[in-house]
Amino acid sequence: MSDIDTMRWGDAQTLNFANAMPNPSGAENFLLPSKQMLNAHWQRPLLWKLMISVTPQVDDSVMEGFAFSLTAFLYVGVGQANSLVPLDIFNFSGVPPYTPVTKFYDIPAENYQLLFQLMYPFGTSLTQSYVLVSAFTAPFTEPRMVTDVREYVGRGRDLPRRADAGSDEQPRYFPPGFEDGQMTYRR
Repeated sequence: MSDIDTMRWGDAQTLNFANAMPNPSGAENFLLPSKQMLNAHWQRPLLWKLMISVTPQVDDSVMEGFAFSLTAFLYVGVGQANSLVPLDIFNFSGVPPYTPVTKFYDIPAENYQLLFQLMYPFGTSLTQSYVLVSAFTAPFTEPRMVTDVREYVGRGRDLPRRADAGSDEQPRYFPPGFEDGQMTYRR
């Protein structure tokens, strides 16, 4: 199985309040973790664009003082370094209905995973309530990219053809007369 087979670029899950368990640390609240929502990997570090959407559907019988939070946890890796980071906390309080939230993030990483954790206080019966969470990602920058093709086409030029390729058989996106040179690494 290759890395491509195990990638997960996005997913959605319904977190039902009734499935939450008491907090094992002894705090007076319930916790409900999601499954792994993302598993993104690339051969080298790059910038990922991440979209998170949170849609709470809480029973109308909830009291006015009710509050709950949803934390997005990011497990980020670059090279041999890995870290678990709380990316964002979505807090909801007051009387339902709650407004859905959609946010975008730029994540610099070679690989990363994402999961959510729902937390709400003891003493609340929420059998008909849930939160729909979704997360989607895609590479925002491509390390092998030569130039921005949209600018090239925007100047009235056609896209390069394979017949216009250089000695390495890669199409040239730069205008005639521009030499991008040889890529070398410092020692």
